[in-house]
Amino acid sequence: MDDQCQYDPDLHGKRSVVLHGYQGTYVRFYNRRRPDHHIIYCCVEVGGPGMRGELHDYVEHPNSDLHLAAFLDELGRDFGTWTGVRSWHSPNYDLFVDAKATTEAHVELTWTIRPWRHSIFGYWSVSVTTDDVESAERMRTLAADMDDFLGPDEEPWPEDDGPHEYLRRGTR
Repeated sequence: MDDQCQYDPDLHGKRSVVLHGYQGTYVRFYNRRRPDHHIIYCCVEVGGPGMRGELHDYVEHPNSDLHLAAFLDELGRDFGTWTGVRSWHSPNYDLFVDAKATTEAHVELTWTIRPWRHSIFGYWSVSVTTDDVESAERMRTLAADMDDFLGPDEEPWPEDDGPHEYLRRGTR
């Protein structure tokens, strides 16, 4: 399991989404894998000075209304029109995002991973807050980056394996 969640900084960019936070905190989505056209797996890492937590096999259903990019896009569309906290969670309840509207019309994103499916002793959680988002444009850019990373619309990446493998080779 550890081999699949080794971050490679050389693949930074389209192969990962990284958000930076306060005093060195970060959230990193990387090692995207697509076994078929309906499910995306990736690793999610949150960390900061002196701590790091990983969520192996985060599952995304890109065609679902519960898609993370859809939540972020909604925040971008509604930017500046709401107060308080809006929350999202993954279908497996192992990734949570709280979006808090601040008094300066910014949004702080708090990311929590809780990998309960991989712990025989119960679950643990770790949270970090990324830099506040200061505009609707920035939130929509984040949503688009997440959609590019977790979306099913492009051809499989060379490292993807699964049932679609035969489609790439042109045989059935």
